[in-house]
Amino acid sequence: MYRWTPLLSLVILLGLAYGLSLAPGLSWANNGVDGGDLISAAATSGIAHPSGYPLYLLLAGLFQRIPVGSFAFRTNLMSAICSLMAVSLLYQLLERHLNSTLTAWLAALAYGLAPLVWSQAVITEVYALQALLNVAILSALLSPVRKPTMVIWQGLLCGLAMGNHLTSLFLVPLLVLLPPPDIDGNRRWLISSRRTVTVISLRFAGVFIGLLVYVILPLRASANPPVNWGNPVTLENFWWLVSAQIYRDAVISLSVFEVLERFRGVAGLLLHEFTIVGLGLGLYGVLGKMPASLRASTIWLFASFSLFSIFYAYSDSFVYMLPASLALSVWICAGLEDLYALAREKGTRWGQLLMFLLFAGLLIRSNYLYPELDASRDLRAEIFGKRVMKSAPKDALIFTNTDEETFGLWYFHFALRQRLDLVIIASGLLPFDWYQDSLRSTYPDLNLPISFPSTENVVADNLTRPACFIGSTDHMELDCIPP
Repeated sequence: MYRWTPLLSLVILLGLAYGLSLAPGLSWANNGVDGGDLISAAATSGIAHPSGYPLYLLLAGLFQRIPVGSFAFRTNLMSAICSLMAVSLLYQLLERHLNSTLTAWLAALAYGLAPLVWSQAVITEVYALQALLNVAILSALLSPVRKPTMVIWQGLLCGLAMGNHLTSLFLVPLLVLLPPPDIDGNRRWLISSRRTVTVISLRFAGVFIGLLVYVILPLRASANPPVNWGNPVTLENFWWLVSAQIYRDAVISLSVFEVLERFRGVAGLLLHEFTIVGLGLGLYGVLGKMPASLRASTIWLFASFSLFSIFYAYSDSFVYMLPASLALSVWICAGLEDLYALAREKGTRWGQLLMFLLFAGLLIRSNYLYPELDASRDLRAEIFGKRVMKSAPKDALIFTNTDEETFGLWYFHFALRQRLDLVIIASGLLPFDWYQDSLRSTYPDLNLPISFPSTENVVADNLTRPACFIGSTDHMELDCIPP
């Protein structure tokens, strides 16, 4: 029992933090705008925005079967559980490879209480699951290989991670460059080139198996669900969806000045994540005693995801820094272990005092971070959706312009099946053929122009229906044109 006490205490502490700040329903807190789309796609066996997120949708669908709370609460709960599992795996990885229970416990706690990690643990988003997969992949790659199936498992995890988020492509080089340790813990490309090719081939076989999760997208699309991004029943549509072509313009489109600003922003984010003390410990730890494979893999994680976050020109690209936070937590543990050893040389009490002060500092800081990350009181999305559902005239066309409006109303209309007399139209998606087909399938009585279906044309072809537009004041009021 004592062996599991540190892990259990870690889960209890973080479970308390996440539980108190967990969003009770649909939430826009912590940049969780996409939650309405993800929940609705999972609840209707549909397809979320590019790249489709098939693994996330499968798991979210399972969580939505839990008979507690709303669909939104259940998928928020999934994020909290994934985050707790990620921290638990990280603790075990650190304890195993850096040979310390106390410093591994403290570093894992610091990771779990880091603002970015915490923010994604209390809302519906794909990043808590992605964090869990990242830790699992790192742990699998660093574990001794006893059977060929373990090598396949390493690739399988990577393939599944790509079925959750495309940025997992950055993990693929580790499958090629990181040799697996043998049973004795020795790590080298296993003497013969033939054995090396075999290991890499098995890993990529596992990747292929994991990527098969994408098969569910055309299968779901064939049933014409109301949330059906890309309608990937053809190869062209499938590629448009899974390659996220709609976001390609955001890749490497920044000016030099903007890139420099983003470098500064990433530095500020890391400082906010772990404070100057954590950054100092991390820099010290990465240069200190650490297994070479652990150092190399975490440096790659930190560098690749940091650069992607910098050059990807989206306002919420900071969330792609989660793997960098994972790497920094590993380095912090290594730095802590060295510092703890130095303190113990002066006496056991000095080491204990150091750990206690750092633990107390984490708790005090978490108290200050709580209001910033607390999603339990963010009711904006719930109030918005309920108000629109209540105030909209019968049989009205509701035109939306922002993700908050569109995804929020999809949740109430499609997932919760409220006000089925209404027609929810995302104005920004009207130019896409797949969206026009989806509207025709979802709303058979809607007259949709064959020519370019602009908002004005849709209104003109449905004069028997009220046409409503969402006002700009907090997205709360409807401006309706009577039939």
